Amino acid sequence: MKAITRRAALQSGAALAAGTLAACASTRGDSGGDSNTLFDVPQPSIPIANSRAVFPVRRIYCIGRNYAAHAREMGSDPSREPPFFFQKPSDAVQFVPVGKTIDHAYPTLTKNYHYELELVAALNTGGRNIAPERALACVYGYAVGLDMTRRDLQRAMGEQKKPWEIGKSFDHAAPIGPIHPVEQVGHFTRGAIVLKVNGAVKQSADLSQMIWNVAEQIANLSQAFELFSGRHHLLGHSRERRPGGAGRRDAGAYRWSAGHFGERGLTRASPVPRSDCRSDGRSKNQAAALTWFASAT
Repeated sequence: MKAITRRAALQSGAALAAGTLAACASTRGDSGGDSNTLFDVPQPSIPIANSRAVFPVRRIYCIGRNYAAHAREMGSDPSREPPFFFQKPSDAVQFVPVGKTIDHAYPTLTKNYHYELELVAALNTGGRNIAPERALACVYGYAVGLDMTRRDLQRAMGEQKKPWEIGKSFDHAAPIGPIHPVEQVGHFTRGAIVLKVNGAVKQSADLSQMIWNVAEQIANLSQAFELFSGRHHLLGHSRERRPGGAGRRDAGAYRWSAGHFGERGLTRASPVPRSDCRSDGRSKNQAAALTWFASAT
């Protein structure tokens, strides 16, 4: 038997790695069934309101500091400085059906967990360098969601001049309600966006208060990335206890409930107390019911 040298082994390993990457590249975007794929990966999706159809999620882009009050809170100039974007993994989606309340586990590694209410735009077309006047044609529909943040990890990474992905990208970091097609609800330039915790208003603002509107955000994003269908764009948020301020949640049990999109009425959600483990390891009996909605009026 011919001896295998270290050089030959490394060359074989490099060839195998290259072949694996090529196979992955050849199946990118496929829904499954390729014989070269080692295993199936579930496709994250979000149901369309009042339909059996679902919207496949390809990427999640978020814009930072798009409300003046939040920009000031984070130590930034709330004037129209160039927008910046970050991403969450597509499988960070946690779907919240209208009229139902679901569990949301407190994440690991953090003692300072924040929620931020967002208007979400779902794109079904895209391109590069999209003009603002054409940008809204890319939007299939809208939803309401939450941008969850491990704020202490985000700030610690920022202070060390390191990427703060760990503060934004984790399991269930993007709770979201159903998508409402533009043909049914139109485009949103103004209107209330509100979040309640156990019936008390914690975040309240108007969509007209966004520093960059929906079309401008899509146009700016398309300068950095080629946009395709299946993109979700979290557009900005209202803040805690006033139009402006981020909401903090202590460790415990959380219950999300999506309100009716585009209506004044809210789905009622009641807390369901139970014993849970705090981030410091102690048991704490706590649950919070968060309800969110957007209204075009």
